[in-house]
Amino acid sequence: MPTYHRADLLRRVVPAYLAQDPDELVVVLDGPQPGPRAYLGTVADPRLRVLELADNVGPARAREQGARLATAEIVFITDDDIVPGDGLVARHRDFHTGRTGAVLAGYVPIAGLPRQRPGQVSSRIFAADYERAMRRWDRDPGTVLDGLWGGNVSMERSLYLAAEDLRAPDRLRYFEDMDLGLRLRSLGATGHFDRAATGLHLHEKSNASFLREARARGAAVRAMEARWHFSPPTVHADDEPPVIARLRRLVAAGLRLRVVVPLAVLLLRGLLAAAGRLRLWGAEDLTARLLRGILETTAYVRAGR
Repeated sequence: MPTYHRADLLRRVVPAYLAQDPDELVVVLDGPQPGPRAYLGTVADPRLRVLELADNVGPARAREQGARLATAEIVFITDDDIVPGDGLVARHRDFHTGRTGAVLAGYVPIAGLPRQRPGQVSSRIFAADYERAMRRWDRDPGTVLDGLWGGNVSMERSLYLAAEDLRAPDRLRYFEDMDLGLRLRSLGATGHFDRAATGLHLHEKSNASFLREARARGAAVRAMEARWHFSPPTVHADDEPPVIARLRRLVAAGLRLRVVVPLAVLLLRGLLAAAGRLRLWGAEDLTARLLRGILETTAYVRAGR
């Protein structure tokens, strides 16, 4: 479990996992973090192991370091904002009995939806994207590793470390879980989905963070295409309005006119804030998706230059 300056989440999540009788719980501080370190120092449980990294290396590399410290044969990979549902650890443990080369992904709905209040549009859109992916897994569990969502995933430790040995040196700012899934698939692993293996995602993201993330997504799409020669299935949402697909093409063309895209972003950011204040949730969602489409496409085009 990697963490980065979120002691408040650790106070809720760490006791919940320890209550599920894990063999061990490895928490990786992704860089020096006095607050989380101080809290973890108060947890008197020999199963808790804490690794503090000297530098912030990102969640993917932090997870890898945690897995190398772990001693159990099966690793359950989670995040500091995932609260385990009843029996989650046991369900993952039992699944792997008698199996090799298998990856189990559980279900992690977002807590507290629908959130009909200003500033929560990111969680609504994230939830829509996530639930669409889960329906895809329901229809065809064989697609789990093609579009892996992390936070509730388990596999043999040796398999995970073998996949990490294949990781490209460049850091992905988004789609790192999907990249892991494709590396696992290249090793011959099989993906499985269990909706009953449930956690709860304490998703919180400001509008500003949501828009920064959109830029990271666009650049990551370009990197994923270069690595794997296909576009991530979560990028072009089936339930997004057709206008967004047309918008992406217009943005790609409009980048030649340097002033057009910045003005459009400025206008839409104002509309996003206004729609939230006026509690026009449909307009807020559409505006956020339009903004995400513009910023993703801009970052995608620029990453290819």
